[in-house]
Amino acid sequence: MSLLTVIGTASGSRMSRSVVLAAAGIVGALCFPFQARAQGGFNGPGRYEITNLQSGKVLDMDRNDQTSVIQFSSRGTDNQIWDVESASGGFYSFRNTMNGNALEALGTGNSAPVRATRFDGRSSQQWRIDSGPGGNALIVSRQGKALDIPGGTSADGARVQIYDSNGESNQQFTFRHVSGDVSRNLNSNGNLRGNTANNAGTSNNPASGYADNRTQLKPGWNTFSVQQDVEVGQKAAGEIERQVPMLNDSRVDNYLNNLGQRLAAHAPGYKFPYSYRAVNDRALNAFALPGGHIYINRGVIEAADNESQLAAVMAHETSHVALRHGTNQASKSSAVQLPLSILGGLLGGNSTGAAVAQLGASFTVNSILMKYSRTDESQADTMGTQILYDSGFDPRGMSQFFEKIQAMDTGGNRVAFFNSHPNPDRRIESVNEEIARLGNSPRGSNTGSQEFNQIKRYVQSLPAASRSNQNLTRLQGDSGRNEGDNRGSRPEWASERFVTFENALLRIDYPDNWQTYGQGDAVTIAPRNGMVNDNNGNQALAYGALVNLFEPHSDRYGQQLQGPGFGQGSRTQDSHSYLEQSTDQLVQELRLSNRNMRVVRSHEDINIGGVDALSTYLSNDSPVQGGGRETNLLITLQRPEGLLFLIFTAPEREFQSYDNTFHQMLYSVRLKR
Repeated sequence: MSLLTVIGTASGSRMSRSVVLAAAGIVGALCFPFQARAQGGFNGPGRYEITNLQSGKVLDMDRNDQTSVIQFSSRGTDNQIWDVESASGGFYSFRNTMNGNALEALGTGNSAPVRATRFDGRSSQQWRIDSGPGGNALIVSRQGKALDIPGGTSADGARVQIYDSNGESNQQFTFRHVSGDVSRNLNSNGNLRGNTANNAGTSNNPASGYADNRTQLKPGWNTFSVQQDVEVGQKAAGEIERQVPMLNDSRVDNYLNNLGQRLAAHAPGYKFPYSYRAVNDRALNAFALPGGHIYINRGVIEAADNESQLAAVMAHETSHVALRHGTNQASKSSAVQLPLSILGGLLGGNSTGAAVAQLGASFTVNSILMKYSRTDESQADTMGTQILYDSGFDPRGMSQFFEKIQAMDTGGNRVAFFNSHPNPDRRIESVNEEIARLGNSPRGSNTGSQEFNQIKRYVQSLPAASRSNQNLTRLQGDSGRNEGDNRGSRPEWASERFVTFENALLRIDYPDNWQTYGQGDAVTIAPRNGMVNDNNGNQALAYGALVNLFEPHSDRYGQQLQGPGFGQGSRTQDSHSYLEQSTDQLVQELRLSNRNMRVVRSHEDINIGGVDALSTYLSNDSPVQGGGRETNLLITLQRPEGLLFLIFTAPEREFQSYDNTFHQMLYSVRLKR
């Protein structure tokens, strides 16, 4: 895997500041009040960070496989936060806010592993909260086994298991309540409102202390079954992905899908198999197919100011699926075209293909399955706002994004979103009114994340799809040949004539026969054929350079890794130490996603444009045909915006041939003040 496929996105889940643990409140196993210290701060259904007493680590969803439950140092990220919901008989389910998966014991014996699996309410996903020694909580399965950290280990990444309940410190936990309490969304039976097709909204819950008077919505008339929604969507997805330029980048798709699953966990109605993928199109648009296939143009990621705005677009599209707008429109259209008796016969069985053929629905971007009415749009806005709120995001992200695109939709600059999403009257006002019904933005609601910032910069660095054929799913070069087929083709040699690239961070010279890709802070500079498809089908940089920013997370003392003066002008021990720590952190993040990467030479002092910098040589697997290794020259320097880094790369056997060009580029760098 080449560095271009991972930079700026690796392990973003570990990039939040440490959260100080606290435990307070009142609770009982059946939600009757008594002193909270008897159960480690658990206070009934709600959203919690859960900490092991022995190790001081929190329960964490391992982002590498998204199902393993481990313990890890507190970062306050969504994979470390759990929605605790009432089940029955004093038991609860624990659902991770990253993807909605539930904590489950995979077995009943000692040392059986605990994983996060798709929530369906089965008994193995149900737990009770018992009082442990010293007033802490024991989390006990229906079979009487306690949640347990094996051997009392204090290491990050230790897998969680179940074991006979003995009350030892490695079985004791404390609960810290965080924002986004789900208790306000519980009905009288202790179930989440909106989890059935017949109840898509919630009503005011005075006991929770929240004024939640949300608009109630449910799907309209439909001649398709929910299973036919899924089948139609699957068939349409295959056609669509041959017509639009898919980004085909696993890093971006994984990020979108993780974010989308967090939203989908709060989508009411039938639990469709939602999936989220990126389209290599800078137009501001997104679309959804029946059954849960959702596509987000890269332009939405690049335009969003924060994660809540991106999540707003995704929640809007998720709502179209939950409300079954696509097949509802197809049903209404068919009622005009076909006698109801014939239509009923066609759609009453399982012959989805015959039904679609009779409807005349062609699977294109302009299909009736994706043509919505203004009422549909208004409903998707409303439900999307509710989903944002329930997922812990700032619901104002919805109105903010609409303000942004409506401001852009002036004169001849028609925003693509409005071509397939007709703009309802009072759109922004209606969203704000729904936010007020929900009780306004919850305190501490999420607007963004460092992972979003890294993904946005990474996407901005990627080349756009060829304009010569927007229907190709792979990127093409200007010659019309597929870049992904050029893994064995040599790139052009560097010209001796240089031109200048400039953005808000720096100016850099590069050979005039090389190309630049990207926008904003991120840029990739490569010769023709320097970008190839790796073994995973991702666009990867095999020859050339890239420039980007990395946001170091806090050190173990909770201090942001950003030194005095950001390394400019003076050589203080503190500034140099910060630069080294930030660089080590960047290298560590890169190695997490590049198993075969190794450091060849590090922490050599250089000067770039009058600013102290570090030079580090890395070796990694090359994406070029035939494999082999590549050499990466990493240059890092501290800036007010974060850690600015440049990487120059070429196959190991050819790196020396490019070394002179790379150093000419490096020493041409002039930083913006």
